[in-house]
Amino acid sequence: MLKRTYRYFKSQEKFLRTVINQLFFFEAYFVLQCVLSVVVFLINLRFNLYKAITLGLLAFIMLYFVWEILVAYSKNRLQSQFIHFASVFASAYAVYGNALKTLYEVCNYINDPVKTIILTNLYLYEKGRLTYEQLFKRISAEIDIPSYTNFLMLVYYADESGADIVSVSTQIITRETEQEKIRSQLRGTVTVSIAIIGAMIVLATYLVSNALATTDIVQQISPVTLLFTLVANIVAIAIAKMLLGWLSD
Repeated sequence: MLKRTYRYFKSQEKFLRTVINQLFFFEAYFVLQCVLSVVVFLINLRFNLYKAITLGLLAFIMLYFVWEILVAYSKNRLQSQFIHFASVFASAYAVYGNALKTLYEVCNYINDPVKTIILTNLYLYEKGRLTYEQLFKRISAEIDIPSYTNFLMLVYYADESGADIVSVSTQIITRETEQEKIRSQLRGTVTVSIAIIGAMIVLATYLVSNALATTDIVQQISPVTLLFTLVANIVAIAIAKMLLGWLSD
């Protein structure tokens, strides 16, 4: 279970490292998350144990919420470049008639991080470290966005079978353009929803903090109430994660 959880976060880390900063390590963020949670715990320990434990756990949950937002931002930035990438690829392929040459040419017209990923793997292919099929699979795996994966693998199989790649690309671009319109409409709604959920988590944390600072209230609060508060915040983050996932589907 722990190994699967670690792999999941490491798979998310690559988006942050690719889009935001190469120094963005999950291990470093997790340590920061734990340290800040412990600091919050120790600061509130002078009030009472209930408040210290509750706010420490809430701090940990809120930092996880921030992590998910950063990952969603990174994925969305990569996704937003796809139509331009596919359009340039289709135009270049119509001239060169070769997928490999087209990938080289496309890199002159697209931006990082997709550009760097493609050029790095093309270099490995030139050195004989990757086969032709592995080249496309590795680029797809590193970008790890469904639109890119589907497009690149279709290009590979079409190139191998001699199918009309320009026609295939045009169909994909048309479909993705329609999906991007839907994503654009969702983006505003999801942004507002995430902001509301975040505000609710902050408000709930503030109210719980004030309530637990009063000795008389603490004596009347059962552990079940505190557990309910934590579960409610976790459910709120789960809903936010589902909403963010719609943008990358």
